[in-house]
Order: sequence, then structure tokens, then C-alpha cells
Amino acid sequence: MLMSGAVFGTVTGPIIGKFLPVRTMLVGGEFVLALILAGIAAFSYFQISYGILVCMILFTFIYQNTLGSYFFVYVSQVGGSSVNSAAVATIWIGALIVNFIT
Repeated sequence: MLMSGAVFGTVTGPIIGKFLPVRTMLVGGEFVLALILAGIAAFSYFQISYGILVCMILFTFIYQNTLGSYFFVYVSQVGGSSVNSAAVATIWIGALIVNFIT
């Protein structure tokens, strides 16, 4: 179920990217992701499991539309080659740490 949100977000991301600048998508996506995480916290406090599930699916969808697809595009637009190398290395090391922890 969660995977369908990620797959649908990956398919619709480039379509939405044609209408919005990358920076707007990243900043707006971070704001929306924060609101969704607050919703997960609220539903968890009140023990509403369907609300948690819906928020998790929305989170994966929004993440794939913003940070999941466009972060590497943004990094390549703002820096030179040495900055790109450091940024991409930081992203992959961070992803490796998150994967080991979870």
C-alpha cells in the first residue's frame, strides 16, 4: 500500500515539475511533509490507525514528488563540480546511515 504512493509520486513528479521551479517544490514539499508528520503524531496520540495509514501514504507520495526526485537536480544546479561531489557524497552517506539504523 505504501509502495503505491511512492510509485504514483514518482510517475507524477516530472509532470508537476514542469509547472513549478525546483526550489519551490523542495521548500513547499518540506513544509507539507512537516504538516503530514504532525498529522501522524496527532493520529498516533488519538490512536486512529486509518489516519496514520493515510498520512504515511501521503508522505511517500509527496516525498517522491519533491525530495525523492528533485534533490539531485537541485544540487547539480546550485554548485560547481567540487560542490556537487561533496553534496552527492553527503547524500549517499546519509542514506547509508539511515538504512543501517532502520
